[in-house]
Amino acid sequence: IQGMAEQLQCTITILHHDSEICSVQTWSPEDGPLKLEPRGGGGTSHIPVFEWIKDHEGELEDVAGLICLTDAYTAWPSDAPEYPVLTCVVGNTNPSVPFGSVILIDADQ
Repeated sequence: IQGMAEQLQCTITILHHDSEICSVQTWSPEDGPLKLEPRGGGGTSHIPVFEWIKDHEGELEDVAGLICLTDAYTAWPSDAPEYPVLTCVVGNTNPSVPFGSVILIDADQ
């Protein structure tokens, strides 16, 4: 994530969540090394993430895309957003992700 933001010289917004948004973290390359500050755990739903983005569109710079890091045992919105979504799935070799692109990550490597 840090490498992509450095390459693009952009600010990223990181939403830590379970069934609700637990914390919002922003980072840009001039902040130094990215240190994730995860909050929440269990009972996951991605619906609040998409709702948060929609509710805060006016406060955010252009939303270039969304990267979800998940095991994909989660609820998803019924409609795809207008921006691209990349879901990186760990620990689930047969995820059900309704839209966007999916990358499977081998948790053993």
